[in-house]
Amino acid sequence: SMCTNKAKTKLWGVAGDDEDLGYVFEYDDKNGLRQRGIINYNIPNYFDGPTSLHVLASITLSPDEKYLAIGSKDRIAEVHVVNIG
Repeated sequence: SMCTNKAKTKLWGVAGDDEDLGYVFEYDDKNGLRQRGIINYNIPNYFDGPTSLHVLASITLSPDEKYLAIGSKDRIAEVHVVNIG
């Protein structure tokens, strides 16, 4: 999945599969294609350590262009909101 800002000068996207980590990437004409990272998080009182998202399935930019909402379709579907702005 991919999305752009209103001016269509920046693009964000997600990729991943069941047997790998899900990645967030970004593209613009000045910097080219850049990997922005993976989503890891800790669940309080969860004894197995950090959790990673593998199947990132959707991404969208908020109307004020300050946040990305990134959705996964792993065993438990989730949406993470990332401040970019």
